[in-house]
Order: sequence, then C-alpha cells, then structure tokens
Amino acid sequence: MPIVNLTQRDRLLIKAVIGLRYETTPEQLRYVLVKLRELLLSHPRVHQDPVRAVHRVGGSSLDIEVLAYVMTRDWAEFLIVREDILLRIMDLIEQSGAAFAFPSQTLYIGRDCGPDNDKSQAAEAAVRAWLEEGTLPFPDTSPKQAAGIRGSIDFPPTGSQGARRHDAS
Repeated sequence: MPIVNLTQRDRLLIKAVIGLRYETTPEQLRYVLVKLRELLLSHPRVHQDPVRAVHRVGGSSLDIEVLAYVMTRDWAEFLIVREDILLRIMDLIEQSGAAFAFPSQTLYIGRDCGPDNDKSQAAEAAVRAWLEEGTLPFPDTSPKQAAGIRGSIDFPPTGSQGARRHDAS
C-alpha cells in the first residue's frame, strides 16, 4: 500500500455533491454543468487537471459531484477558496433558473394521467417479440447483439464541440 505524506502535498481536494431539484430540465442541467466546468477551469487557484463535474441521479435530487484540486498546502487558504467556489456555484445555479434540492419527499395531489398507453403497449409488444424470437437481451446481451449495436450512438452528440473535433478528424 502506498504511503501518502500529507505534509508533502501541494494541493487539496474539493469534493462536493450539489443536489438539484428533479424539476430541473435537461437544458438547465447542461447549462449548470457547462458553467461549473468553466468556473473550475477559470479559477486561478484550481489545478486544471483533473477538473470534474459529473452528474448522477440521486434518491431525492439530480446530483452534481464536483471534484477539483486547490493549489495550496495551507488549510485556511483552502477553506477560503472552497467557500468562494461554493458561493459561485450557488450563483450559477440561481442564474440557470434551477434550484437546490432538499432531502424530502413531495406529495402531489391531483389526477394522475398515468403512463402513455400506446407507448406501454409498444414496449410490451417488443418484449413479447424478443421472447418469441429467443432474443431477449436480459439478463445479458449476446455477443452477436452487442456487436450489432456497438458504437451506434451519436457520441459526442451532434452539435457539441467534441462532435465537431471528431467529425473534422
């Protein structure tokens, strides 16, 4: 096991999870992720590699995990930079129109229109067809099925900078 000498480190890790409400739209979430990455990359006290802002679905929120190293050995300075970054994150979330989630449960009172009947029937028909054909990809996808779909998703998505770089090569 490697031994880490804390007195020799030149940076300290900010690791924070920011929870957004489930009402956050995909566009708002993309905006927050882009602006959060810009914030971390532009901050003079944040080491540029690695800078991560990753998204996951949590129990009561859409979670953004922030990972970045602050270039300091001094704990007090680290706390000041972390505070600055967290306040700026609050600002950009407010600018996006999104809001922080609270660990809570929401009770909605109203008429539930239920799932889309046409889409439900189409999904059920697809599963029945897979069963009849013996091709149900559950609990695992066959190597032949995997080979047939491998790499077929447009990634990076069309319209993103990564897609332009990829298309140009």
